[in-house]
Amino acid sequence: MAHDDTKGSILHIQNLKLKVSIGVTEEERSVPQFLFIDLSVGYRSIPRMAITDNIIDGYCYAEIIQLIQKFAVSQKFKLIEHFAFELHKMLKVKLLSVDFTIKVQKRPKIKGFDGIVCFEYGSKAP
Repeated sequence: MAHDDTKGSILHIQNLKLKVSIGVTEEERSVPQFLFIDLSVGYRSIPRMAITDNIIDGYCYAEIIQLIQKFAVSQKFKLIEHFAFELHKMLKVKLLSVDFTIKVQKRPKIKGFDGIVCFEYGSKAP
């Protein structure tokens, strides 16, 4: 079957919920908080696994999710910006040949604020 490999594609992992020791103060970091992670992996052309239907020809998102989960509990963080930067650095070793973006969301405990704070970081926005 013919395929058009001139078109890019994106793999999204969305709303990965993680319990992370994060916060500016030691007191805040002492009680883990939920972060929500979105990862967008951009392919410059159609990924080989989409053609072959074989997981060995691409990135296994179950493995990526497990790496992120292990990373989240491995240390304490003060800022979501630093968390995103360090997570990106760690994943870059696994995702060598693609561009990807990480979005980290947190619902901070700020009096009078019931929203979400978000930081996005990546090699290139897919």
